[in-house]
Amino acid sequence: IVLNQGLSTNLTAGGVNATFNGNVNAESSDIVLDFNTTAIDGSKWSNLGELTVNADAGGTIGLNGTITSSGSQTYNGAVQLDGDTTLVGGFALNLAQGVTGNSKNLVLDFSQPTSLAGNFTGINDLTSKGDVLISGDITTTGNQSYDAGVTLDGETDLEGESLSLIGVNGDGNDLDIDFNVTTAITSNWTNIENFNAQGAVSLTGSFSTANQYYYGPVTLLGDTVLTVDASSVTASLWANGTIDGSHDLSVNATGPANVQFNKAIGSSAPLRSLNLASAAAVEALDSLTIDGTGGSGPGLRIGPAVNNVNISQPGSTITNAAQEGILLAGGSANSTVGGFTITNSGGHGVLAAAGNYTGTTFSNSTVTGSGGDGFTAFNADGLSVTDSEFSTNAGDGIHFDAVSNATAQNNVIGSNDFYGVLVVSTDPLASTSNVSVTGNFIGTNVDEDNTANGRSGIWVLGDAEGHGTVDTVSITGNTIANNAVHGIEVWSATNVTLGGTRGESSENIISNNAQYGIAFTDVVTNSFVHGNTLLGNTQAGLYLNSARGVTVGGGVDGKSSLDIQQSDFGVVAGGDLTGTNLVGNRVHENRQAGFQLLGARDFHLFRNTIENNGPYGVLAIGDSSNSRISGNTISRHGAGVWLAGARGMVIGSLAGVSNEQAVGNKIEDNSSVGIIIQGEDSFDNVILSNQIDANIYYGIQFIQGARTVSVPRLVSVTTEQITGRITGDDGEVYRIQFFYTPAAQAADGRTSQGEFFIGYEDVTIVDGAATVELDISSSDIVAGDIVTATATLIIDGDPVQSSSFSQGRRVQEAAV
Repeated sequence: IVLNQGLSTNLTAGGVNATFNGNVNAESSDIVLDFNTTAIDGSKWSNLGELTVNADAGGTIGLNGTITSSGSQTYNGAVQLDGDTTLVGGFALNLAQGVTGNSKNLVLDFSQPTSLAGNFTGINDLTSKGDVLISGDITTTGNQSYDAGVTLDGETDLEGESLSLIGVNGDGNDLDIDFNVTTAITSNWTNIENFNAQGAVSLTGSFSTANQYYYGPVTLLGDTVLTVDASSVTASLWANGTIDGSHDLSVNATGPANVQFNKAIGSSAPLRSLNLASAAAVEALDSLTIDGTGGSGPGLRIGPAVNNVNISQPGSTITNAAQEGILLAGGSANSTVGGFTITNSGGHGVLAAAGNYTGTTFSNSTVTGSGGDGFTAFNADGLSVTDSEFSTNAGDGIHFDAVSNATAQNNVIGSNDFYGVLVVSTDPLASTSNVSVTGNFIGTNVDEDNTANGRSGIWVLGDAEGHGTVDTVSITGNTIANNAVHGIEVWSATNVTLGGTRGESSENIISNNAQYGIAFTDVVTNSFVHGNTLLGNTQAGLYLNSARGVTVGGGVDGKSSLDIQQSDFGVVAGGDLTGTNLVGNRVHENRQAGFQLLGARDFHLFRNTIENNGPYGVLAIGDSSNSRISGNTISRHGAGVWLAGARGMVIGSLAGVSNEQAVGNKIEDNSSVGIIIQGEDSFDNVILSNQIDANIYYGIQFIQGARTVSVPRLVSVTTEQITGRITGDDGEVYRIQFFYTPAAQAADGRTSQGEFFIGYEDVTIVDGAATVELDISSSDIVAGDIVTATATLIIDGDPVQSSSFSQGRRVQEAAV
């Protein structure tokens, strides 16, 4: 058929069936075929202008060979391939109802966008050399290659062996792909609404949709940014396959969008980094592996206000991050992050930046070899760090800075260069409050290995110069050992509680630290130390350095008390200790002294048991103004109490003087002296109402110029009355106290002491002396007991200075 021999007359033909057995030379004419069934063999057709082929419902359009036109080709009907087919046109192609491929190949080559609409099934290989508009389902048994631009003209499903795309403009439509060979997705895939990948894909560049679902494995071929964004409906990025590739992956899930990883990330080819920039929720149901070698940022970054994160699968690893191993970039509430082994991070192992972390826990992880702290949090609220190990980090194990409502619990923290745990506010305008450090092993582990931190086990640093306040810190149930400085150090922090009850889970066991077990410095108002065991800390179990407002112990040697033993000194205290009390503690088996007081002022030792502490029970040096030792049991030392150049101390009870309520000490069985006052700088020391007995040499001794007052002289002692005399300056008032020791307990050859307090009488010196008389008829004293007396000078109602014991006088039976 030759159409009009070039006269450009168009042809429209119609009927039931059209079969062209011969050649058709269109001579550039437009042809419209309107048959129920039409078959075209491109090898027989030539010189087409435009070609339009219509088929009635139920009819078909059969194509075969290469069909070339200078204009458009439009096929309105069910197209089937009768053989491998190539459609070539100078304008556009429209396949309105799709193609049935019959396992044949189809090649499309048009200068204008080709419309592929409807269902395309049964095609072997599909190749489009020009731009296409796609909608519907396109299924091939072989490959699909789109060599130019692809625009989605509606919801589209692509399925086959492999897919090759330069790019896709989704134009707001959905796209599903399902190919056996990995599909490469690049930044040229744009404007897709919802995206589903059933098979394997590779990613590089930026890819943004409303939703993304990956059912097969994902490989990163370059740094990749995935964005899902739906501001009005819930959106999600869902990966049901593995994700691998040594590149950076960033996820932006904006609006109410969720992210879920169902399979392992980086298990065969670790990611270089993962940035969860934004999301309403994130969940990982398998492990995550990151190797930051060659990268420039953190290994895992969780963006500001990315809440409801659950990434806590055992076996996850982050190594060699250039910055932090994990960066919580600014608040992540109601989240659980854990299961990680984090090694060799360039910065901190984990950093929690400023924000709200209420309900968030970092747990079950190991953090080692970091360039900074193992875990650090700054200006973070509500964060918990639990059940993890922090070791060999270049900074602190755990660093809480300007935080509130933070917890470090059940961690193992050792071999870090600085502190095991540091609680501080380095911002002078910020504060740290409500911090709990409980149940941790610091400087050791459950096997009692030595894993000393380079400085103290725990340092609570409050309102020092250039720092903000620290208030309300609880440190309970920890095992703290071997650290290079102190076990626990508290400096200028208020409302700090250390320990709880010995023998229970709240007890801190603090041992073998190089300097002090516990050290308090400066104002620590309303702080309490209860129920701790301090064992074998080298210099002292407890150090109080001008620590004001702390109570140490509780009860009377009960479970709330401290057990302090096997250090050089049980307690070392000095400076202004206003409001600080040691109550009911047991201090024993220390090498040099139970207490060493170095200019300790306004300090109270009450009802402590102080025994077997080498040369001294209590050794006091320097200004001890308003310090009191009362109600203690002090026994089995060289000297029970030794005041060496100490002044202003009260040893015993002030009951009845200055309206003070207290009890005397029991000072006995010391191998030298009960109380010794030494040196010219020892003055204004008051000794009242103590039980002093069975010390080998003296009960009370003044030596080397120590200031004393006149010692009373007992004249007569019967079972009815004590009489005696004291000399002094006229007008002086003395309180004369009387003591007795039962005959059965008074060893021969010892200087008389006083085991039991009998009573007292206040006398005033007149003409250089005063007579002393005390009725003891109602007492338990019997003949043969030994009675002694001491004198204490009273000025303006206050005791000023005491004497040693008088000579002992044996009690005689009163005359009938």
